[in-house]
Parts: sequence; C-alpha cells; structure tokens
Amino acid sequence: TWPPIKINGILITGMLTPLGKIFTYPKNLSHILLKHGYMIDIDNVSVYRRSQKDVLHYMYYVEKKRLELILSLVDNITFDLFILVFTITDRVSHLFWDDSSDYGGTYVAKAYMFVDKLLRTLLSTIEADYIFIVSDHGFRGFKKYFFIMNVFYHLGYINRNSQPLHAKLASYMSV
Repeated sequence: TWPPIKINGILITGMLTPLGKIFTYPKNLSHILLKHGYMIDIDNVSVYRRSQKDVLHYMYYVEKKRLELILSLVDNITFDLFILVFTITDRVSHLFWDDSSDYGGTYVAKAYMFVDKLLRTLLSTIEADYIFIVSDHGFRGFKKYFFIMNVFYHLGYINRNSQPLHAKLASYMSV
C-alpha cells in the first residue's frame, strides 16, 4: 500500500513501507501515530539479530499498539469502510512453523489466541453492518525450496555478469 495515495478518508500503509517515510494519508497522521508509539510492522532485517524472546515480544507489542491506536481512530471518526490487518499470525508462522525450539507450535498457537483476543476487543468496540474476517493465505511446513533465479540462470535468461533480471524482462515487454 506504499506510498499512501490520496483517498476520501484515511489510509495507513503496511508491510514494505520504507522506514522514515510518510506512511499515511493525510500526511500529518503519520506524525501523530508515531508520537503515540505506532509501528507499521516488524523490522525484517533486525528480526534475525534479536533473540526469539525479543522478536516475539516486539510482535505482540506492535499488534497491541496497532489495535490501541486504531480504536482511538474509530472512536473519533465515522468510517464507511474500515480495513485492519493483524500481521502476527503470518510473522510467527513464517519464523517458527518448523522450528524445533517451538515446542509443538506453542508460539504459533499463542499468536492465534492473541489475535482472537484482539478481535474480541475490536468487535465489542465497533459498530458495523457487515464484518469480514479474512486471511491472506494458510500455512504449513515445507521441505523443499525453489529458487527461481537458479532456474533463470540454468535456462540462460541471466548470467552472473548480466544486467538485472527486471531490466532484461522489461526489454522483452517494451513495445
């Protein structure tokens, strides 16, 4: 959703928003949210430099803060359409699904129970004619990996000294 576009309402961007950039429309809402401790998402780079305990604590904090500030917006603004994304189930699943240190999936299960609590709080607070709860995808473990760049290399579409793949592909698509 980044960069935020002008809409008839409020837009708060999500995953892949560059750090330090304006992430809302209207623009001044970014500063207000940051002043109150809002975080867009976990920092994917620093995740791998932290302990599991710190990463999990951070993920829970991000979601708690997100709900707290969103509920404040909902209390002060009437919305015709309101979309909220909780990311913790996705992040925990990606990081810990096949992790033997997760003791039978407790990190994943606890994340889902936590989101259930957040949803109960949200649903008891808002008034809406229609509510849709969706997931972007399911989850399961996997044992094989597929690296598309290796396939492109072996098929001769790229080599180690060639132009970036996106530039090569763009040349095929240009008119």
